[in-house]
Amino acid sequence: MTSPPRDDFFTLVHKALRAGLLTLYVEAGRLDWQDADTVTDFAQRWGRIVTLFRSHAVVEDTYIWPLLEAKRPGAVAQMGIAHEPVESDLDVVDAAMQAAVKEPTHANGLTFYRALGWFTADMLDHLGAEEPAVMEMLWATCTDEELGRVRGQFMSTMDPQESAWTFELILSSSSRAEQLAVVGGMHAAMPPESFAGWLGGMSHVLPPEANTQLMSVVDEVTGS
Repeated sequence: MTSPPRDDFFTLVHKALRAGLLTLYVEAGRLDWQDADTVTDFAQRWGRIVTLFRSHAVVEDTYIWPLLEAKRPGAVAQMGIAHEPVESDLDVVDAAMQAAVKEPTHANGLTFYRALGWFTADMLDHLGAEEPAVMEMLWATCTDEELGRVRGQFMSTMDPQESAWTFELILSSSSRAEQLAVVGGMHAAMPPESFAGWLGGMSHVLPPEANTQLMSVVDEVTGS
């Protein structure tokens, strides 16, 4: 009998973050900075991905890295996965974005685009350093109960709107099998009323296309 896969803190959320970042990078290259509506829409979506990157770093620093350090002291430094360097990079590129929004010229837009390219390269390296090495180390040293406890701790602190943004990106960046696994895991682990509450919350904040996709996954999971 095949054992069920162990909890993975990184793969799906990293797929989501990569998808969101790379999409914006491509769009930044063709953005018309003289089109106010287009710039406003882009700035809103940029703000979302900045929020998600910062929140993800807080989760790792507050919950996951302490568990890793408890099992393998010094691992964060040895693996080069501290967040200070990429947080500094994010500050730089976000400042360039704010300057371009304040004065939307081609030159300022190009400055932002180039800064975003440097940040994207650094962030992809950072995510690659974390995944899969951190999870493999935790699987080797932690019980499922320990992983579940940490999962519960950080999931309970997540902002509902940020959760919706993340889940929308997960739906657009993961395979159908992965979507079924994550929703099926939630359906199996949560009391029915809690799962229904989560689903209702998602339906109010997800865009229509993402909500339709989620409901299709839920129907397959539940056999509806």
